[in-house]
Formats: sequence, structure tokens, C-alpha cells
Amino acid sequence: MLQINLLSKIMKKLFLSLLAFWPMFTFGQYAAAGFTIHGKIKALDMPAVVYLVYEINEKEVKDSVTLNNGIFTFRGKASPVPLYGYLMLNRNRGSLARNYDSKAVYIERGTILVTNTAESIATATISGTPTNDDRNTYQALQGPLTQAATHTKVIPDETHKPQDSGITTTEKFITSHPQSFYTVDLLSDLSKILDYNEAMPLYNALKMAVKQSPQGKKLKEQLDKMKAVAIGTLAPEFELPDTTGKMIKLSAMRGKYVLIDFWASWCAPCRGESPNLIKVYNKYKDKNFTIISVSLDMPAARANWIKAIKEDGLTWTQVSDLKYWKSDVVQRYGIKSIPQNFLLDPNGRVIARSLRGEEFENKVAAVMVQQAKNKSE
Repeated sequence: MLQINLLSKIMKKLFLSLLAFWPMFTFGQYAAAGFTIHGKIKALDMPAVVYLVYEINEKEVKDSVTLNNGIFTFRGKASPVPLYGYLMLNRNRGSLARNYDSKAVYIERGTILVTNTAESIATATISGTPTNDDRNTYQALQGPLTQAATHTKVIPDETHKPQDSGITTTEKFITSHPQSFYTVDLLSDLSKILDYNEAMPLYNALKMAVKQSPQGKKLKEQLDKMKAVAIGTLAPEFELPDTTGKMIKLSAMRGKYVLIDFWASWCAPCRGESPNLIKVYNKYKDKNFTIISVSLDMPAARANWIKAIKEDGLTWTQVSDLKYWKSDVVQRYGIKSIPQNFLLDPNGRVIARSLRGEEFENKVAAVMVQQAKNKSE
């Protein structure tokens, strides 16, 4: 009886030990598993080349294959989580840097199929693995809005917030696919225009495996920075030099509705918004409203900054430390893309963000009406 009990204890310990190592074993299996990218692009032949470019452990990986009757194949070890990369087609084996026929691909365990009856990667269908299939499902839901989306994870038009139908579709997709790694990229891009209070519930709905991925952790860091400028919070103070070198404090504008506008002379969409800003500024500048524009121009681009201000006719306060994306203000406000803006009330609290075009004009008009109403009461 004693021997049986002793044997039972030994077997139990052995079982528990194996159980403890089981996650490591399965993780090792997963990490060692391979990926295959198999493609057929019409009937292209030499010297046409397809390149595969992606990053793993912050190191860039490049591979290339010469097409044979339109067929190409890449193979490699799969990461534990999908990696975001690009397939690039060069018909004449020229410089990779000059190649523009490309499309994003999620590199993950399994066989990824790339097919097109035309001589193009940009319009090819990429399928066969969960994350790539999820992207196809999402783009099908978006319909025509995604036809031009060859280089981006989210539809280009969705950076414009009035595209309400697009945003709603994205939010619905995220909440209905909490286990998908594709949702992390969708939410990362969507959070550039959503407020923290809108984006955080979407993040909380994601599965733990997705949250704990490198992409998920990076997204959480991004959301934590957004918290400091969430609607209802006091906008972070900053002090920057204007075009004459005079230091301007944000808090010096208290008592007015203030739009903090992040832009740069090199940013075409920012310059495209200039007429809207001018229109609203001229309409309400004498009614307790003003703008302070913060430029993300480069250290050696002061002349370009000044030139853009004059060319666009921007007559309100202009400030910049000319530190590009490394500016402390950019970090403090969690800026990931421009144009970006924050509308503050007279107490310096954020009441709106990511306002563009007609939506910007309507929001300022609404707060002006409310201001007049408050004064009359």
C-alpha cells in the first residue's frame, strides 16, 4: 500500500511538471511553425521580381523571388503573432526604393495565397490565413471605400471623421472580432480620430491574447497617452516660440474658445484644411474664439514653415520648436498623425477633437450659440 501511494505521488508530480511545461511546448511549436506565401500574378516572367519586406524584433527582413510564368513562393518561420509587411512587385528588377506596386500582407502561420489576373500586386487578393481573411471581410463590409486601400491597414477616407458610416462599420467589426489581430491595427488607426472615452471600451473588448501581443501593448501605450487629452480633461500646458521667437503659453489664452491645430508645411492634408480654418477664424475671431497652430516642421525647415504661413494666409498665432515628431508637445498630446486638433472651452478643457471641414464649422457655431445663450441668462 505504501509503494502504491509513493508511486501515485511520483506520477502526480510528473504530471504537474509536464502540465507546467505544456504552454512552453505549445508556444515553441507555434513559434517554429512556418509560413508560405504562394502567388500567381498573371503570366509575368523574368526579369519581374516580387519583394517581401517586414520587421521582426525591430529588424527589417527583406526577401525576393523572380517570377516564373507569374508564380512566386516565399517560405519562412512564423512569429507567434501575425507580422505586418508588404509585397512589392517590380516588373524590371529595378531599385526596391522606386517600386510603388505593393500591397500589405499579414505574415502568419499557414499558406497565404496571392492571386491576380492582372499584372499587379496592388489589386491582388490575399487570403488563406485568419488575419488576412479578416481584413478581406472588413474591406468587403466597407465596400467601395476600400477600393484604393492598397498600402494602408484602414481605409484612407476614414482619417476624415465625418465619414460616420465608415467609423460605425469599423467599430462594429472590432467588437464582433475581438480575437482577431487585425482589430488591433484597425483600432490603432481609428484611435487617431476617436476620443479616449470612445476608443478605450473598444480596446477593453479585445481578447487577452490580442491585448498581450506586441501590437496590443503598443496600442495600450497609445491609449494611455490619449487619456491626458480626453474630452473633459484640462489640456496639457505648453510654451513654444512664435515666428518672432517670442514664447507663447497656451494658458495665456484662457477665457476664449481655443483650437489647438497641429500641422506642418510638408503636410498636404493640413494645408488643404487651411481654407476651412481661415473661414471659421474670420467669422468668430471677434466672438471669443481663436486658434493656435503648432507646426511639426523639421529643425532645418524654419524657412518652409514661415513660407507656408504666408502662402496659406494664416493670421492667427503660430508656434513651433521645430523638433518634428520629437517635440515634447507632440508626445504630451499623443499625436500620431496630422492634421490633428483639439477644441478647448474658456476654462482650457477639451470639448472636441479631430474636427475637419464642415464638422469643424458646425461645432464652433454650436459653442458660439451656447456662449451667447449663457450670457443672456
